Amino acid sequence: GGVLTSGLGVVGAGPGSQGMVSVSGIGSRWTVAGELSIASAGGQGRLQVAAGGRVRAGLVDAMGGTADILVHGAGSLLDAGSGLLLGGLTPGRLTLTEGGTLTAAVVSVGTPTAAGNAGLSAVIVIGADAGARAVAPGALDIGALTVNDGATAQLVLNHTDGAYQVSAALSGALAIHVHSGTTTLAGSNSYGGGTQILGGTLIGSAASFGSGAILNQASLVLDQTGTGTLSADLSGSGTVVKTGAGTLIYAGNGAAFSGATTVAAGTLKLAGALGGAVAVSGGARLAGTGSVGALALATGSTIAPGSSVGTVTVAGAYTQAAGATYAAEVSAGQADLITVGGTATLAEGALLSISGLGGLTPLGTRLTVLTAAGGVTGDFTLVGAPAISAFYAVEAVADSTGVYLDVMQDRPFAAAAVTPNQRATAIALDSLPTGSLLHDAVGAQMTDGAARAAFSQLAGDLYPGLQTALLEDSRFVRDAVVGRLRAAFGGVAAPSGAVASLPSLGQGPAIWGRAYGAWGTFDGTANATGFDRTIGGFLAGADGPVGVGPSGEVWRLGGFAGFGQSSYASSPGGGSADSDDLHAGLYAGGAFGALALRMGAAYTHQDFDTSRTIAFPSFFDRLSGAYDAHTAQVFGDLGWRMTLGPAALEPFVGLAYVHAASGALVETGGVAALSVDARAAGVTFTTLGVRAAHALLLGPWQGQVSGSAGWRYAFGATDPSATLGFAGSTPFTVSGVPLAEESLVLEGGLALQLSPAAQLSVSYG
Repeated sequence: GGVLTSGLGVVGAGPGSQGMVSVSGIGSRWTVAGELSIASAGGQGRLQVAAGGRVRAGLVDAMGGTADILVHGAGSLLDAGSGLLLGGLTPGRLTLTEGGTLTAAVVSVGTPTAAGNAGLSAVIVIGADAGARAVAPGALDIGALTVNDGATAQLVLNHTDGAYQVSAALSGALAIHVHSGTTTLAGSNSYGGGTQILGGTLIGSAASFGSGAILNQASLVLDQTGTGTLSADLSGSGTVVKTGAGTLIYAGNGAAFSGATTVAAGTLKLAGALGGAVAVSGGARLAGTGSVGALALATGSTIAPGSSVGTVTVAGAYTQAAGATYAAEVSAGQADLITVGGTATLAEGALLSISGLGGLTPLGTRLTVLTAAGGVTGDFTLVGAPAISAFYAVEAVADSTGVYLDVMQDRPFAAAAVTPNQRATAIALDSLPTGSLLHDAVGAQMTDGAARAAFSQLAGDLYPGLQTALLEDSRFVRDAVVGRLRAAFGGVAAPSGAVASLPSLGQGPAIWGRAYGAWGTFDGTANATGFDRTIGGFLAGADGPVGVGPSGEVWRLGGFAGFGQSSYASSPGGGSADSDDLHAGLYAGGAFGALALRMGAAYTHQDFDTSRTIAFPSFFDRLSGAYDAHTAQVFGDLGWRMTLGPAALEPFVGLAYVHAASGALVETGGVAALSVDARAAGVTFTTLGVRAAHALLLGPWQGQVSGSAGWRYAFGATDPSATLGFAGSTPFTVSGVPLAEESLVLEGGLALQLSPAAQLSVSYG
């Protein structure tokens, strides 16, 4: 129970000296205001604080000789103030046992400068010496344990506590030897002398173990709450348990480790080799790129190789329980891979989840996700597979040595089509060889709507639509000839003019000319794309009388020729076309009193140049083509003239048969180019109507205003079609814009008699 106070304290100072001080018992105290020196200058010194005794000093210097400090028993305390300096050529010793406590700002082995530290060493024992029976530990209540350059130290943990903690920051050439008890390294450590776990359990995070190798013959718990990297090499045959919700990145070489590793919580991310068997518990995750000795995934666990795409190598067996997930990632045509040297056993319900597999993945792609040299038993259940496209899906396929992801077409293109043209085009596209650029581009469309837009552009319904234009526009030649014959006989509402109040141009030979032009729109349908049309040209002819018939009828016979140009333009993808047109024909007409008959035959040759732009996601083609077309027609017009003073009426009936034929062509410019078969269509037109005219006087000129109205019927091939094909596809047939079967035909005009031999007329209809 004695109390001693001194300014300085010395225990065993100088070569050959020996000293020993024991402060024992409750109430026993030694207070040193300054420095307490133990075994200085080559001496031997021992300080024992026991049974509740207490020693306090401003600094304890136990370096330079052979020092032995023991703090033993509950309540026993050595307060070293600003620090404990420890180390000698014979290792300096500090033992904390049975509840004894050391408090100090720092324990320093050697001096901060390397000079004089060579050969200095120390041993700090918590509990009992190595090899001895474990006892209760003492407390190491310090801020840091620093082993300075040139010195070495060993921390021996051989105690019976189940929750011992070392909170000090450990640095330098310190080696930790664990023999018994459960110890947590709670500081941020950089020690480099290695760690040996020969018994008991050592707990720490990635920041706890410094840079030295770890020999684990007992139990190592890696408790990681955030993200950290453990770079220490690992060997031994003990157990490793990863706990905590964080991610531990193992970047060391653990190939020499043969024990068992359990990922109990959070993520263990491999960046190196880890020998032995690894078991991943439910809710935990194994990730990264590296190797393990064997691998078992429990229900609810996950393996996710790589940081992006990577490989996990399993030297032995791989087992995956029902409900365990292999989270595989795909990028740039490569997939995560598990390579197994032994057998791979996949329980029924083992899950395979895929990410990164997108619409540009070609049909027929096979990605290997698992190989097993010893064979594969079972298969994966694919979950959460991303949509590759509206038509392509991914399927997990297993054989005797591997598991693969196969990109397959699980839905025909035609399933997205809603119109006959789309459906026919889709079927042809589906017949293209797998891997062809056009097939893959269509197959990559992510929605049915996008696919339908592609089908409509690719269909080529411009070509049958132009057949409709040929049939419809044949009327310009027909109307010009009939109009000429009406003018020659002074017909009602004749475009070149005479009515009852206008004189005829005479009964002799005549030369005439007529310009024509029009613009308009062929309206599209749900099935076929419409287009705008502009047409213009000029016709010239000559005719003359050929005599009087047996009933007194007057006949005229003539011929004509002309040229024109036509342009057609549709919405994007439908295409456009231009043609140069040449016309020729014969005509004849006669008058039987009030009854007039006009008839003729005409032929038109057209040179077409076409252009189509195909543009949809992941695809673009600009295509062109050229072909010839021919239109032949015969026609007649029968009218009955009725004069009503200055006005006149002519009920009439018109009849025409038109045959349009277009040549075959092969587009150029890309893989979407079409070959188009020759096509032909014949249509009969009948028109019932009435023409009217009224005389007027404009200055010195006689004139007339005129008009006509008729109802036209079309019979025959009013729904044009064309048979087309892509290079390598089956042929398909699409329809174009249909010809109107019934239509109202209106025309109005103004004619002036400029001279006895010349008339000017303008008409619109």
